[in-house]
Amino acid sequence: MKAKSSLTLLLLLIIGYNSVFAQGTIQGIVYEKAEAHPPFIPGANVYWMRTMEGVTTDASGRFSIAYTSLPDTLVISFIGFKSDTLVVSTDKQFSVFLEKSLELKTVDITGKQDALVVSTMKPMNVEKITQKELLKAACCNLSEAFETNPTISVAYKDAVTGAKEIQMLGLSGIYSALLTENIPNMRGLAGIYGLTFVPGPWMESIQLSKGAGSVLNGYESTTGLINVEFKKPNETETPRFFLNLFAEDNLATELNAIHKTNAGEDFSNLLMVHGRYMNKMSDLNNDNFADVPSDKQVNIYDRFQLHLSEHVETQFGIKYLLDEISGGELNLPTGIRPMYNYMYETKVNTKRFEAYGKIGIVYPEHPSKSIGNIFQFVDHRMNSSFGNTIYNAKERSFFYQGIYQDIIISPAHLYKVGVVLNWNELWQYSGKVAFGETARKLIPGIFAEYTYSYLEKFTLITGLREDALLNQNDNTATWLFTPRIHGKYNFSENFVFRFSAGRSYREPVPLADHISLLATSRWLDITTVPEEEEAWNYGINLTKKFGSEEHPASITLDLYRTDFVKQLVVDLYSDSNIIHIYSLDGKSYSNSAQVSFNVEVVHGLDLRLAYKTDDVKSTYKGILKQQPLVSKQRALANLAWESKHTHWKADYTLVWEGAKRLQPLSVSTPEYSPDFFVMNFQLTKTFRRFEIYGGAENILDFRQRDPILSADNPFGDTFDATNVWGPLQGRRMYIGLRVTLK
Repeated sequence: MKAKSSLTLLLLLIIGYNSVFAQGTIQGIVYEKAEAHPPFIPGANVYWMRTMEGVTTDASGRFSIAYTSLPDTLVISFIGFKSDTLVVSTDKQFSVFLEKSLELKTVDITGKQDALVVSTMKPMNVEKITQKELLKAACCNLSEAFETNPTISVAYKDAVTGAKEIQMLGLSGIYSALLTENIPNMRGLAGIYGLTFVPGPWMESIQLSKGAGSVLNGYESTTGLINVEFKKPNETETPRFFLNLFAEDNLATELNAIHKTNAGEDFSNLLMVHGRYMNKMSDLNNDNFADVPSDKQVNIYDRFQLHLSEHVETQFGIKYLLDEISGGELNLPTGIRPMYNYMYETKVNTKRFEAYGKIGIVYPEHPSKSIGNIFQFVDHRMNSSFGNTIYNAKERSFFYQGIYQDIIISPAHLYKVGVVLNWNELWQYSGKVAFGETARKLIPGIFAEYTYSYLEKFTLITGLREDALLNQNDNTATWLFTPRIHGKYNFSENFVFRFSAGRSYREPVPLADHISLLATSRWLDITTVPEEEEAWNYGINLTKKFGSEEHPASITLDLYRTDFVKQLVVDLYSDSNIIHIYSLDGKSYSNSAQVSFNVEVVHGLDLRLAYKTDDVKSTYKGILKQQPLVSKQRALANLAWESKHTHWKADYTLVWEGAKRLQPLSVSTPEYSPDFFVMNFQLTKTFRRFEIYGGAENILDFRQRDPILSADNPFGDTFDATNVWGPLQGRRMYIGLRVTLK
């Protein structure tokens, strides 16, 4: 009840704030300064210098602003115009004329797009990975988009299925919320393989937010948010036609095609098609298992943008995915396996359908006011087998979110309120774990977020969210109360301090979250019914920009801690024959520290250096131990060069991975893995309408030599393919062609 009372009080304060302390009003009109017939300026900011309370002008340039006492100083500003101040001593009507701050002439302008944008203005610690950064590597899908990013680590989950996971702040990617254009996505069954369902050429940018995210994006995001922005049909930057052809030395081939159609100014369409085919399986370590499974994928995304009126914007789209992964043994050994006359094979077949819609209502006369509605439906089906173990599952979900935002008196006070509804249905079958009936959950929720800004010096965001998790199988309800806070203080224009704190929840799906556990002969013992995981995240960020205009530089320090109150523990330590899965009884935390440095050394040559350390521990059967398969230290160096007219581009990346704690599978298993280096290089030649690129990844050809325990007896009691700490694939050579028609 306290949570609901607090949220209600916040909403009442937001609504009632507008009517307090007003003593009178000042009215006026804002014009553009001109010799004759000056035009109105709609959307100009008008506020009192003393209190920062203000309004914006309407479509006719008019404003009406309340005051408490006179005289006072009124500030009028608008982007592209010189600000003006007036000392107001009476309540007469004013006419204000703003002068343009810059007269543009016909000139040739050349600009440089930053590959990784770190803002000193945003209150949240957000990195924007732009197209320039995404093109630094092959980037066939989202799982490969972070090869030059120091914050995200990507690793294989096992040695037979090709499943990958990201790690942020030292924790598995299941604790990071993945969104596509601010719609929660790739959850539940899609949590592990979902990274490979987002083709690289489709992406416009990636926003990477560390720590507790906004309450608008859900009650999840324990360690951060990853929001993918796709290319859009209504933007001029999106080409009319784009084609990307890609091939690797292991005969993997990809095709990506994008076609944009515009029917006037009110309708646009973007069709994106992705195809991948890789049917050659290599065995570099001679263990008779494919190093990387074969993969066939067809992915189609058709999206539409419709401008209904000056107040209503809509967009909707559909996606369809078909993905087939096959791996395992390459040949049937003779004379070794008398009880079995078939090979150990792995198969993961996925069919996924998505449909979404967005309806936005805007008010041109009130630029800060808007209403947003989002709908999404997902049908995800997966059939998989790991030797003689089967795991099949189906998941359907529906998502709706409505958001209303406006200002309170002035742009310095912005609020957002909204409602959300989630419905989820999950069916699972496996011979290794017993499941009950189909799980059905309905999750309605409400949220409110308030942002206070003082000039460009200080910003504070506070948010509250309340969700009710209704289990339709047994008619029980669980309340999830999520408070969040973010703050930013600018010591100067180029030196910023940020802090954040917040609670998060997550609904675990043990097998889907840890599907690689099926690639072992160890028995799974789930002793408790999974309940919602709960954690708190706290963090601070310092960002300092320096250098010159010609050679900018920046240094960033991040410190974050995650404390779990409730967690589903996957115990790989206590028993060599059984993997125990139970509720946390004790401490579980992650401490993460990262420092990164970016500088343009000389014109056209950028250098990035970063170092990260993660201390991740959890309590296993009463003993606090380091979490396995997490690198405690990681360092990255990236050099990016482009010629004067960008006809040539070269990118070089070197990553050092520190030692990782290993699972104690046998007496011969070492306690820690060795540290290692991974080196990548790419060269691009740019022509007028196309680019040719080629490169190599893992140039040093480093790989884990024996990732599978008892590979010669996969149906025996000691088989295990989950102790993966390093690269499984050797040196990878590739070449590609990009064709762009504007």
